[in-house]
Amino acid sequence: MIRVRNSPIKVLQVILCCTVCILVSSCNRNDAGEDSESPLPVPVITKIIYKQVVQRPIPCAGIVYPVRQQKLSFPSGGIVLDVHYEIGSRVNEGDKLVTLDSTALIQNWVKWGLMLIDARSELYRSRQLNLKDQTEPIDSEEQAERISTLIDVYYSAKSARLNYHLLAPFKGKIIEYFISPGDTIKSGQPVLLFIKTEPNAIARASLDQEEYYQVNTGHSAIVVPLERMQIPLNGVVKSRGITQGGTDHPYYIEVLFENPGGVAKIGKRVSITISTGVKQEAILIPQDALVDIQDQSASVFLTDENAEFAVRRHVELGPVIGYNVIIDKGLHKGDRLITHGHDRLINGSPIILIQ
Repeated sequence: MIRVRNSPIKVLQVILCCTVCILVSSCNRNDAGEDSESPLPVPVITKIIYKQVVQRPIPCAGIVYPVRQQKLSFPSGGIVLDVHYEIGSRVNEGDKLVTLDSTALIQNWVKWGLMLIDARSELYRSRQLNLKDQTEPIDSEEQAERISTLIDVYYSAKSARLNYHLLAPFKGKIIEYFISPGDTIKSGQPVLLFIKTEPNAIARASLDQEEYYQVNTGHSAIVVPLERMQIPLNGVVKSRGITQGGTDHPYYIEVLFENPGGVAKIGKRVSITISTGVKQEAILIPQDALVDIQDQSASVFLTDENAEFAVRRHVELGPVIGYNVIIDKGLHKGDRLITHGHDRLINGSPIILIQ
């Protein structure tokens, strides 16, 4: 028998093949184990923003005030005579929204007045009888308490007959009625749902040097939400300035404009046209954000589904990689961030915040 000696190269090949097989089988087992569990969240990489709270003179900035709502009611009860506006109507402060039946209020006032007169007369007679006949004392204290209650009700009814209109406490919009003409309501019962929208919003836009010197405070402006271009909003240049610190866009203006019903929403783009012909676009976002400074945690801004509210969300930062920083915790799939052109977070995708 002739024995053939294995060469060193063949031995290394065999060892390498065995190692690869072991690694592959190990990976397959790990994959099978991971399939049975939910995948770990992928950290979101975002462009680093300033390490302090700053009023950022960025190309796209602005303030949109949140919508406030209030349930309105009468201080006293009565019968609903009429509602003066339809649902969805916009009204001014002091406008009459709902009217109660004044005739019924007067009748109610007269009724309580007569009952008060009778109660006082009865108390007077009781006291006179009590003075004449000491054998059977009459409880005048209970009658006095009843009169005190009737006095309160009487003056409430007297006030109600003079205040039978429900007036708008501020400029706003009617969202829902809880009553109809002919209904009898009680004191404090909600009559309608009314929302208040601040009449103004602020958009901040950057200009080049030539445009900047064409614009002064007080110049009129037209702001148009790009999603609703059929609704021009009147505005005026509130302020202008030059940012120090070597930014790419040092020249900026702030335009104060009407925003009835919250037409221009946070995170949405608007077009700004100044009366001098200068035209720019801006995205309405909150003016400041914070990333890890001293004892304060990092935060970003989120919006609700309708982009009407801005909420600060505190997050936990990971390591800085180049010019990026990783947000490890605090964001979830589906969160809507106020970002430059991308407002929905997809887990694992880069989110670029405006600097």
